[in-house]
Amino acid sequence: MNNSVRNPIISQNSTLYISDLDGTLLDETQQISPESVEIINQFIAQGNLFSIATARAFESSYPKIKNLNLNLPIICHNGTFIYDPQQKSPIISFFLKQEFVEELLNIYAKLNLNPFIYAIDEGNRHKVYFSGANNASEENYIENRLQNNDPRFEKVDQIPIKNQKIFEINIITPDHQVEKILKHIPANPDIFIHKMNDIYTPGFTWIEVVPREGNKKDALIYLKNYLQVGKVVCFGDNTNDIPMFEVADEGCAVENAVIELKNIATRIIPKNSENGVAHYLQQIMNRL
Repeated sequence: MNNSVRNPIISQNSTLYISDLDGTLLDETQQISPESVEIINQFIAQGNLFSIATARAFESSYPKIKNLNLNLPIICHNGTFIYDPQQKSPIISFFLKQEFVEELLNIYAKLNLNPFIYAIDEGNRHKVYFSGANNASEENYIENRLQNNDPRFEKVDQIPIKNQKIFEINIITPDHQVEKILKHIPANPDIFIHKMNDIYTPGFTWIEVVPREGNKKDALIYLKNYLQVGKVVCFGDNTNDIPMFEVADEGCAVENAVIELKNIATRIIPKNSENGVAHYLQQIMNRL
């Protein structure tokens, strides 16, 4: 691990607070409000432990979190990567096996699906390959990333596989097609499947296939052990946060969270649009 990251010998009595981004810490404009930034930075400045666990890549996360004084590793791509936010470099990463990638892409081709392929190319550059958009959710996703000048996105006629380290294959589909598609994904002990509601384009679901280790549960266990903290409190809103809630000591679901997450949460906090996470942290500071 990079030396810039906080010394892992913290305290068995310490608590790590870790938050999802979209739908949780980010508001409806996909930003962290100035009020939340101020509170979280004060929380960190007082010596408290705070980090991020997101489905986003580091490249799309960093513009959102750059005003936070994060000094601990952050979880990206649902755990497929853990990053040093100061060095902007991966600490740990996992990849799909090429034979499985080929098998799954052949299946998706037969189903007339256009997946997004997340990879690291020969030049060690992160790429997101796509051949087009089939629906409104895919169009919104591509448009948002291109408007933000995301250099990873590249439209191609044929998805490249050779000499690429592929770590995620993602499709976005209407909700009613989800179960049909899931039945076609071959069972494989080396993969993990995330199924998430698209909170920005209702009526659509993201189906992400990643390496088995690419989930917030395993990533959180790694981070907890590395930092040697005694307790973890997490914040989330969507189904990909369920694995994280399962291993955290406390799981705080924002009021706008999906019912599946609320059902296992230990606490419901105000909506993301009401700075729910930051206000919870403010209450912690008030008690100290």
